[in-house]
This record gives sequence, C-alpha cells and structure tokens, in this order.
Amino acid sequence: MQMLKGLVIGLGVLILLGMTLLVHGFYQKANNPGWRMFSSPSAPGAAAPAAPFGELDLKLPKGCVIGRLTPDGVRARPRPGRATASSSSTWSGAKSSAPSSPAREPPVICLPDPLLKTIADEAEDAYPMECCGLFAGRREDAGGDVLITRVQPSPTVADGDRRKSFLVDAKIQFDMMRELGDGPERIVGHYHSHPDHAARPSDRDKQSVYYPAHVWVIIGLEDGHTKEVAAYLFDQTAERFHQVEIVTDNPGN
Repeated sequence: MQMLKGLVIGLGVLILLGMTLLVHGFYQKANNPGWRMFSSPSAPGAAAPAAPFGELDLKLPKGCVIGRLTPDGVRARPRPGRATASSSSTWSGAKSSAPSSPAREPPVICLPDPLLKTIADEAEDAYPMECCGLFAGRREDAGGDVLITRVQPSPTVADGDRRKSFLVDAKIQFDMMRELGDGPERIVGHYHSHPDHAARPSDRDKQSVYYPAHVWVIIGLEDGHTKEVAAYLFDQTAERFHQVEIVTDNPGN
C-alpha cells in the first residue's frame, strides 16, 4: 500500500514537471520563434549565417563601376566612371565571404575637343604673355571625375611680368558665379599658359592655390605654338600637384 502511494505521488510530480516544461516552452516560443528546447546555446547577439543568393544583376549604366560595398556584402553603391575590362554589372554573393571593394580610380578631366582648341588658340594669341580663364562644369564629389562644359576667358590682371604670371579678373569670376547660380554647373577650375616653358606647375603656381579643389590646366608653348596641354589637381596633404588624365569625351557615356 505504501509502495502504491509513493508511485502515485512520484507520477504526480512527473506530470507537474512535464506541465511546467510545456508552459515554459510555449512562453519561449511565443517570444522567440527560433527557440529550441534541446538545441545548444548560441552566443549572445549571434546572427544566423546568411544563405547564398547566387548572382545579382545590378544593371549598371555604361561606364559605371561598383564604388563601395558595405561589410555585410548586401548593398552596393555604383560610382560613375570609366569601366575597365574587369568591371562587371553582375555580382555573385556567397555566405562564406563578401566581395572586396575595388580601389578607387584616379579622376579624369573631360575637356571636349572644341574647348581644348579654344584655350590652345587663346594661349597662342596671347603669346608671349600668359593667358588665363575659368572652367565651368560638373563634378560629383572632391575625388570624382570632372566634366568641363564651358570656357570663360579672362584678361590677366597680374602685377609684374605677365610673361611669367597670371591672375583671373575677379569681376569675371563673380559674374560667372552669379550666372551659374544654384544650377548643376559650377566653376570647377581654371587654365593658363606657360610661354616657352613646359606645361608643368611652377613655384609661383604652387603659391597661388587659392581654391585647392579646382582643376589646373596648363598650356605649354614653344615659339608661340602649343606643344602640350596638361591637367593637375592639388594634393593638400602632400602639398604638391598631381597630374591627371585629360579625355576629350564624357567618360560616363
């Protein structure tokens, strides 16, 4: 009789324990659908591994490359620029690793042939004095390509020997800024000539960097004829000019 009584009590305890576990399981499941009673515990905040998604066609326009990927490998921001042989608008993703970000290409200066001829002719007409003027155009950011859409010649108002120095007329600059207003174009740089000297920045040029983000285009002449046209950007960190490529059409088209 005592044995039967103990058996009944033990059975009741097991039933009570089972009901407690069942209620606990329902509570955990309601708050966390992925909860498993007998699974091994995971580290706090650990996320489930991402499943591979195969290939994703980004449908980038011609001339665009992937500029940056977030660390989780899910999002990409295309940057307009020159496409290379290794560039592709299809990105294959996998759960084991994310694609690495390609190094950013150096910017290029798009100076259409008619505008290039305009500044070369102006330099030859001004010889043996230096010519100068401003460029209007578009640039997405400080490290992006520059599209020049307009040339604005200016008389040089430099003091001293104008065969070796230039200064754009401030009135020309302010009038141009007022005309451009809040439109998509702005002043993106300037140009000047080096009569009987190479198309390389001089020490005087380095001392005249009032707008570090502006493009510098220099026309080198020899005996009054254009010999070379080169473009430069000023590196404020290194405090020196870097030559950049000039192209005669829009690299994004």
